[in-house]
Amino acid sequence: MCNYITFCCIFASEFYDRISLQKYNKNQYKLKMEKSPRKVWTKKGTGLMLARRFNVSPRWVSKVLNGGGDSQTARNIRAIAIKEYGGIAIG
Repeated sequence: MCNYITFCCIFASEFYDRISLQKYNKNQYKLKMEKSPRKVWTKKGTGLMLARRFNVSPRWVSKVLNGGGDSQTARNIRAIAIKEYGGIAIG
């Protein structure tokens, strides 16, 4: 059972951003997989604030908010844009 769960988590991590394993009963598990939003709408000026906060160029922040890039920093920028700057996740 453990090897099967490990294989599923490693395989799924290539396609999904957040993976969690939930235990229901003694031997029943559910693998929960989620993707983070790719595009985020924000107010004007948010890109400059995010660029200063993460020490990257405003051009790269614009690319990330429009769906480009899939690094950990890109995911963090999208998450902060939604949580702290009132961004709207598109898809």
